[in-house]
Amino acid sequence: MLIGENSRLVAQAAAKKLEEINRNLPEGIVTTPVYDRTTLVEKTIHTVAKNLLEGAALVIVVLLLFLGNMRAALIAAL
Repeated sequence: MLIGENSRLVAQAAAKKLEEINRNLPEGIVTTPVYDRTTLVEKTIHTVAKNLLEGAALVIVVLLLFLGNMRAALIAAL
């Protein structure tokens, strides 16, 4: 993979290419991926999204505690 490439798209393209190669190979010969990053990338994206939401909620709660006003806390958080 090249620097700056989208790893999810590269992994999907590699999987499609392997399927194409498998169709063209002789009977009994199959290629299998050694390392598939797709699961790792999906879990990482999920973790980042979850952490961003939890962080935003925490910021709003802390602002609410310091400002004492929900409207002011939401405005400051935005």
